[in-house]
Amino acid sequence: MEPTTSLSTISHQLSDPMKKFLASDAVSDFFRMLSDLIKKFMASDAVSDFIRMLSDLIKKFMASDVVVYVVKWFNKQNVTALVAVAVIGLLMICCCCKCLSKKKRFGGKTMKAPGQDFRILRDDFEANPSDYFRNLRSMEKKSSVPASLRQWQQTDPFFFSSSSTLL
Repeated sequence: MEPTTSLSTISHQLSDPMKKFLASDAVSDFFRMLSDLIKKFMASDAVSDFIRMLSDLIKKFMASDVVVYVVKWFNKQNVTALVAVAVIGLLMICCCCKCLSKKKRFGGKTMKAPGQDFRILRDDFEANPSDYFRNLRSMEKKSSVPASLRQWQQTDPFFFSSSSTLL
């Protein structure tokens, strides 16, 4: 027999037995038996007793005078609004700190330096691209890494040029 080469032939060979298995009585019997077990468990006294006990605990807690006084105090002092404002404020502070620390840590967005084999800060390039291209040839003669990037390269442990190798 020839080995199958087309993808459709392979998929038909795999899907036909699967369709036959799913259409068989074994699968329907399994799901019928599983649904019967779930129905029996839900109808058992253990589930109804647990639900009844849980509802009694909730009624007992909500009917106590302490809960009533606490709810009245919350409404009087407008605690819910204060909590909502505090949560929103904390979320905003966390988001701002995350963004600011990310920019400080990585120095902002980077891009592949045109005509070079390393990455530079996008903001520095966009501030004065003509200066970069004017000095491109002199940079190649002196060093493959500009002075502004050398300092960043030394302080950032994750910085590596595409020509460097990882150990």
